[in-house]
Amino acid sequence: MLFKNKRTIIFLTFISIILVLISILTLFKVVDYTFITGYILGSIFLYISFIFMKLSIKDLTANLNPYNFMFFSTLRVGFYIVPFLISFYLPIIFNIYGLLTAFLINWIPLIFINKQK
Repeated sequence: MLFKNKRTIIFLTFISIILVLISILTLFKVVDYTFITGYILGSIFLYISFIFMKLSIKDLTANLNPYNFMFFSTLRVGFYIVPFLISFYLPIIFNIYGLLTAFLINWIPLIFINKQK
């Protein structure tokens, strides 16, 4: 129980540090609004993809149906592609660099959470 809470505390600390850094960078006008919206878009789709990965692993271990696993894996790839397409077609609203930053930064705690289990 303590180990789970420790992971949650570390994860929330990491996310809050990122939010504080982005707020400071926005306050000093280093990054603009499109970077923030791209970062939020990337974070949302990354966490949705992570949820689908957990769901597909649980479904595979429970039912042993490889077709559902392949469906969820294809769906995860779609969740990675969709934000890039959105930022490509709407560059005024979503910045591609904010999207890439969200994918790279938010993958780090997810990798450590997966390895600890």
